[in-house]
Amino acid sequence: MTKAATNLMNHAMSAMADPVALFNLADFMASRGYKMSKELARYAGRPAQADSDFLVSAQMVIETLDECVRSSGDPDFMFAFALWLDLRAFGPVTLLWEQCPDLKHGGIVGDRFIQTVNAAVSNSCELFEDEAHLVHDVIPSCRKRADQFLLGECVFVVRLMRMVMGESWSPLRVEIGFPYLGNPRLLESFFRCPITFNAERFVIILARSELEQPLNGGDPALRLFFENYLERKLATLSLRLEWQIERIVAANLEDGRATLDNVAGLLGMSGRTLQRRLAASGSSFTKMLNSVRRRVALAYLEENPDRRITDLGYRLGYSDISTVSRFLSTSFDAKGRDLRLRLKRETGAA
Repeated sequence: MTKAATNLMNHAMSAMADPVALFNLADFMASRGYKMSKELARYAGRPAQADSDFLVSAQMVIETLDECVRSSGDPDFMFAFALWLDLRAFGPVTLLWEQCPDLKHGGIVGDRFIQTVNAAVSNSCELFEDEAHLVHDVIPSCRKRADQFLLGECVFVVRLMRMVMGESWSPLRVEIGFPYLGNPRLLESFFRCPITFNAERFVIILARSELEQPLNGGDPALRLFFENYLERKLATLSLRLEWQIERIVAANLEDGRATLDNVAGLLGMSGRTLQRRLAASGSSFTKMLNSVRRRVALAYLEENPDRRITDLGYRLGYSDISTVSRFLSTSFDAKGRDLRLRLKRETGAA
């Protein structure tokens, strides 16, 4: 694949996001009298439909937030925006989170369904002896300009936790992964705990015991309703992702670049993130790779049943004859035996 084609595919297949953040960002800037770009102004005054089928580039959302901070000239812009946001602005995801029986369950459903809002977000919970570290990050392709976005996420998540834990709740510590240029006292007064600036990552640290502390007000029926809704939306997104993966794998088979890391990179995410998202839909990269190879092989043989099997091996990205033979055996059942015999005759293998 040429460099130009790779760049084009990388742009087209980048992680996607619901534009709800842009609707809210445009309204916030308008309410504060900030001048906004023509692109962002298109979202002003429009209903922020979190369940819309319309998607935008996740990288564009993240970089637009960063650009708004720069253009406003206010280093506290992102903090103010995160406080201004309606806690239920992101629709079913935050509504579901509000119905969870404890923070542990909230973390599980949040991690599973956050991609319905922004597929670039990567969150994890690291457990230690008596602490839980909620680590907030984005996929590598979006990391360069994500500091403001991740700061806003930390503020928003703490607001969500106070909604279910009580307004008096505060983390043990917070780590902010860049040298904050705004007024640190504003963040200190909000988080009400020690803050480490210019840390290696963005982390909210709380007592591990708080993860399983029962929360009041959750409705099991509503939780099931929102989970089912988001499962359906996730399935739609997963089908879209799998279609993108199949296109990239097919285009990169012959030159041997249909690997997990390369395909994930063209999709704008890490290999680990891609595997996790495929696993959530009951699939895996290996299954998809083998499925594409089988379809390529079938199309190759249907065009001309007498074509050389050796050439098929190269078309599938295999350089080793024994690997081609195993593929034929496992992928074509009884027919695979005849194909393997043809391969042996072509290569003179014993």
